[in-house]
Amino acid sequence: MSFLRSSSGKTGGLQLQDYRSSPTFYWALTGIFAALHLVMTMLPLFMLTSGEGFISIGLVTAVMIGFLLGPFYGTVSVTIGSGLGVILFNIGGILGPIVPVIAPAAGALVAGCLRTKRPQVVLIVYGTTFFAFLIGPIGLAALSYIWLHVIAMIMVGLYIIPQTGIWLRESMKLSESKPENTFFSLWILCFISLLADSLVGGTTAAYYFVFALSFPIDALAGIYNGAAFVYPLERIAVTFVITAVLLALDKALRKTPFESLLDQSQVYDSMDISHGDEAS
Repeated sequence: MSFLRSSSGKTGGLQLQDYRSSPTFYWALTGIFAALHLVMTMLPLFMLTSGEGFISIGLVTAVMIGFLLGPFYGTVSVTIGSGLGVILFNIGGILGPIVPVIAPAAGALVAGCLRTKRPQVVLIVYGTTFFAFLIGPIGLAALSYIWLHVIAMIMVGLYIIPQTGIWLRESMKLSESKPENTFFSLWILCFISLLADSLVGGTTAAYYFVFALSFPIDALAGIYNGAAFVYPLERIAVTFVITAVLLALDKALRKTPFESLLDQSQVYDSMDISHGDEAS
């Protein structure tokens, strides 16, 4: 299938490059989705259980963009959108300029890597962030905060085991006969991605509050421990929202010029993730 190809298989006599292997196509989508993410970061999805602040729809679009555009373009797109949100609208508020950018970018990166057969990168993200949290200012005093993140990291192993990894990736394709398999595989991806967002954001915030804002360590550790069994409810609720969105996108994009976005492994297996251009 060629970009803008007519029913006769030609484009008015002009043969266009297959858009699935065109970096220009993906850079264009990077900009479009960055603008979308910028808008979504300012719209509330639901209020936090603490009653202070809200979880924005940007949490949903970050994972969605990483899923659709892959680990390179998806991460760049989310970083641009979040960065503009910080610069133009101070979307982070008290969290400062770093956390609102690096956390959703991590979620997009993880979603893209799981989508494109790179679970080892996800393990590196989790491993390095766990290490940074543990040696950080509140690491040992707030161990209860990372209990669900540990479970998420263990679940990454499902993608590394050949049999389950293949099943999870194949099940992401919407099947009329077994929709429950598609739902489950997408939910696992969303869960791991959202917890990566949470872990990176929580770790970065701990350093920021202590070293930039001189927040008392004991008080901050108390806040993290108090949230240990609250944030899981919020994050798990969001996983179901993102899963529903991805299922809807899968159904909407099938048999359209954008269908290739649903099978990123065909593109990124032959691409250099560090440059976003074709390696071959």
